Amino acid sequence: MNVVGLALRSLRQRLLSTVLTAFGVALGVGLVVFVTSVRSSSHTAFVDAARGCDVVVSGKGTTSFSAVMNAVFHVDKPVDTVPVARWRELEADPRVLHAVPSVVGDVFRGFRVVGTTSAFFDAMAGGDGRPLKASLAPGGRVFPDDESFEAVVGAFAAARTGLALGTKFTVTHGLEEGGGEHAHDEQWTVVGVLAPTGTPTDRAIFITLRSFFHVKGHEAPRAPAAGQPPAMGDPAPANGGGDADHDLGEEVRALSTILVKLKTPGVRYQFAANWNAKPDVRASLPSEEIRRLFEIVQGVDGLLRAVAALVLVSAALSILAALYNSMHGRRREIALLRALGARRAHVFGVVVLEAVLICLLGGVAGIALGHLGVAGAAPYVLDEVGVRLGLGAADVALWGKLAAGLVVLGLLAGLLPAWRAYRTPVARNLHPTD
Repeated sequence: MNVVGLALRSLRQRLLSTVLTAFGVALGVGLVVFVTSVRSSSHTAFVDAARGCDVVVSGKGTTSFSAVMNAVFHVDKPVDTVPVARWRELEADPRVLHAVPSVVGDVFRGFRVVGTTSAFFDAMAGGDGRPLKASLAPGGRVFPDDESFEAVVGAFAAARTGLALGTKFTVTHGLEEGGGEHAHDEQWTVVGVLAPTGTPTDRAIFITLRSFFHVKGHEAPRAPAAGQPPAMGDPAPANGGGDADHDLGEEVRALSTILVKLKTPGVRYQFAANWNAKPDVRASLPSEEIRRLFEIVQGVDGLLRAVAALVLVSAALSILAALYNSMHGRRREIALLRALGARRAHVFGVVVLEAVLICLLGGVAGIALGHLGVAGAAPYVLDEVGVRLGLGAADVALWGKLAAGLVVLGLLAGLLPAWRAYRTPVARNLHPTD
């Protein structure tokens, strides 16, 4: 007796009921897949984005979260500055491999413009683990550490703005979305375009640190009141002298953040503690801030998973009700099977298998539905924070767990209808029934 064939034929005969009950399972599975996929791929993307940066040094008034979001993910605003003397001090620290300064304050068509040095492209890495310098598109190069008005553009920013090798552009003052206060007159030339890295670097534009301080309007912050941290009317750090020609030199005293890559990453906690003892700077660990961020959203994940579990339980009850109610109309079919030699165990197995197949059918549809949701959300997440969502190893591992769970759910949902079929009297139901 072909139990599988009988179960499939029975499901085809009640196609509408099968599809509707499977759809309930698909909704629950889709929600589980969506939540798990977004969490897994975004966590991987956040970790990849911070690769190459062990510590972020910012002004004391900037929170650790804001410092990491600004320096690594190119969002949020620093509210305090770092004296340039601290950068020199970091470069002289024997534990430091790279100390990369970062200054912000301008945008180009909504994409953040970051003033930095060529060391940024050696220290920071793409999603593949290679230094950013290795991700330059053919024909491009990294800008030198001088006063030249040159730029390197992330892949996503280049695609959205049309910036290409040799293109000249001007920037807008301010970090507000959609523009800023006014446009600067100075022009930069694109000398390099990065290939897609799957990190927030894709959506930023990098210019030489010295050229940033040669821009009119990037004056130094005003002297702070006694006991107060340096104020930033504009998040851009600037020239302490305020000369007409905006000469850089040692007069530049303020940076937004400094990204630190250590020779031995294992000493980052001690290193951060040492620097947090200083009165004017804060040392933040990107790994810790990312961990805290995902701890915060873990509660939301749990809530969504609980909702998904309720949807799956509701779907299982629908399967139970649909199969149980169908047993009345299938009494003659069951009696005929028994008369043709089917044992009660066969009949029981057919009904249970129907419930399992409905769950698995819904599971396949739910996996597809969940990943369609991830695909729909991916462009928005990439546009907002530069994090690329996609299919990962965790998703494939989840499929096996879902399949096992759905089999158990189907077995439980099919037990009561199968028991009713098991107890169907043969002789009484061989004649046509209503």
